[in-house]
Amino acid sequence: MGSTFFVSADRETGAAWTFTDDELSACVSRLWPDSRMSSSGGILELDIQEFDRVHPFAWQTEHRVLTFPDQDPLEGAARIVHQLLHELAGDVPAVWWADYDATPEPVDLTMDPDDFAREFGS
Repeated sequence: MGSTFFVSADRETGAAWTFTDDELSACVSRLWPDSRMSSSGGILELDIQEFDRVHPFAWQTEHRVLTFPDQDPLEGAARIVHQLLHELAGDVPAVWWADYDATPEPVDLTMDPDDFAREFGS
């Protein structure tokens, strides 16, 4: 706990996310209508309400990186990442890494969201 996870398009393969900040916001609102969003200084703060829990995320507009803190349990946040990327950039290779280990790991959107969530970070 206390660390941060990062998710981005796999830049090493030349991949890039083409969705806009507005498309990201609209997707969050559609999938999780009770969520809250605010923007300041190039960061879009996303407090995504899934079931009875709020998961904090931040979208770094300039760097096009989604971040979220380690949390217990981690499965809810990982499931949200899977759903967002599947909706917005399902055909774009993506990676995730943690601030304590900058080794990029692939995001496998072919997995079931719950299976992905269980395996994320393990």
